[in-house]
Amino acid sequence: MVRQLIRVVVIILGCAITVLPVLSPILGATEQKTGDVRSIAFFGFRLINTSMEPAGEPEYRRIKLLDAIIEDRMKATGRYTIVPVPEDVLRDVAKGQDFGQCQCEADYGKKVGAQYKR
Repeated sequence: MVRQLIRVVVIILGCAITVLPVLSPILGATEQKTGDVRSIAFFGFRLINTSMEPAGEPEYRRIKLLDAIIEDRMKATGRYTIVPVPEDVLRDVAKGQDFGQCQCEADYGKKVGAQYKR
């Protein structure tokens, strides 16, 4: 039970750190002009498993559910369109360092046609 709780906390913290810059406009903290629609590439959440037990199918189903919720909420704001990420790019991402460690997220986004502004 404690391991499962720790795993959930780690997943939530990892996801929050990874997507906070993307989510802040969705949650209302934005300087974006009304009607300004941006295209973004959403690569989904990743499980950071720190437990001694291997991750199972239920964890991966929950992550897919989170992916769908975030995509739906981004689209529902009317401020974002989701750029499809081709399989070859997903393979490149899987081969490289984890997002958050490589500083390559923006490069992959640009590669698939997402808008990026600092």
